[in-house]
Amino acid sequence: MYVCAFWFVTLIMDHSFRNKSKTVLSLFMFVTFLLYLGHYIFFNRAVEVYVFYDSIYLFASLSVYPLFFLYILSLTEKLTSRYWFFVLLPPFLIALITVILDLLMSSEESIAFIRRELYQEKGIYIFSRLGEMRRVVFELSKGVFLLQILFVVYWGTRRIIQYDKMVKDYYSNIEGKTLSSIRILLVVFVVTSLCSISVKLIGRSYFIQSELVLAFPSLVFGSLLYLLGFFGSKQMFSAQDFAEELVTADLKETTPPDEICDEKHFAEIKDRLLDLLENKEYYRQKDLRLSDISMLLGTNRSYISRVVNQRLHTSFCDLVNKYRIEHAKKMMRQSGKSALPLEEIAEASGFSGESSFYRVFKKKNGMSPGSWREANV
Repeated sequence: MYVCAFWFVTLIMDHSFRNKSKTVLSLFMFVTFLLYLGHYIFFNRAVEVYVFYDSIYLFASLSVYPLFFLYILSLTEKLTSRYWFFVLLPPFLIALITVILDLLMSSEESIAFIRRELYQEKGIYIFSRLGEMRRVVFELSKGVFLLQILFVVYWGTRRIIQYDKMVKDYYSNIEGKTLSSIRILLVVFVVTSLCSISVKLIGRSYFIQSELVLAFPSLVFGSLLYLLGFFGSKQMFSAQDFAEELVTADLKETTPPDEICDEKHFAEIKDRLLDLLENKEYYRQKDLRLSDISMLLGTNRSYISRVVNQRLHTSFCDLVNKYRIEHAKKMMRQSGKSALPLEEIAEASGFSGESSFYRVFKKKNGMSPGSWREANV
């Protein structure tokens, strides 16, 4: 609860309102705060208070995963109102029905329902038709929760993979532009989703028995939420920035009106592209983009992207980095025992920095640049 409150206040105070993804993330943290406030009331056995708060808790619990999905969408594409409507409609309707039923039920029956269904207290409880409807809605909320987890994990992973591919097909330096950290958190979300399912199936009343039992899920969820807030606050690049750059690139792009896109033309684009990289060493430009290549070749960037993906069977980022790594290896061999600083080699090879050079080199060669130099020079 305190973690969510901390990140909600931090994001509200720090973020630029132009950054829609952080706005969504701050809303996610606020709703999660409401969720854990409900846990606080529940585990302190304030039954009379929880009767009034249950509908808020229900809405918050059914909104957490949809809001996380909306956060992913805000990073990967333009977030429209229809997404908000379809994703948040189920939790809103279920919470609304709960409120109506609670208002129609007597206070005694509402308290009895909470004691029987949530605290699982033993005893003879005879519910009216309204109470039975309340029970149906309660069980329905469990099913909706499980479906939400499956939906968010599947479509969230798919959206992140698609977005990262688009970034790698346009930029040669992707440091700070991909959603690798959010993707890792989504994998962690899968693990915690299993915990969430277990809690739903077991029932929260089980965790009242021992503070130690309650501490484990609290630690898991608290750690995840802190990491989400941390990585989310550091994520500065999103689909909004990407789209704006593509618009600028489209204005600069000049494609010949009589350009014919046949197999011969694509073979020519491939040869000219490889000439730019192999002979003219354009890979040494730090911020080389696909649009830069299209302007140099005087052709459409979608044609170049097609050549890179289908004829060279790679992404633009991986293609350029392949030449950068070979250039770096050449420099390390030539420097010999003089041991030219890796930072200088990275810069001369076209990498955005030493950390980017280290990450790409190790991924391609299975060892760090320093270890490779020791083994080969």
